[in-house]
Amino acid sequence: MSKPKPGNETKVQKVECPVCGNEVTFTAHFKNEKGRERRLVDFGCDMQGKCGIPSWDPCPFYVLHRENKKISK
Repeated sequence: MSKPKPGNETKVQKVECPVCGNEVTFTAHFKNEKGRERRLVDFGCDMQGKCGIPSWDPCPFYVLHRENKKISK
């Protein structure tokens, strides 16, 4: 993983997935722009594609990050 640019933020967290029940590691990259709310620019999970979520149904962690909500462990 490359070093984030100044003003950007990377969050890596391990939590139990509500879909597959396994501990997963996800990475979320946010972009902070002056005068604007931070926004999610990239999201990945180590179980992506193997957790049982259909490709048209978004991951619950992705949705929480898009809405800038906290994930409780």
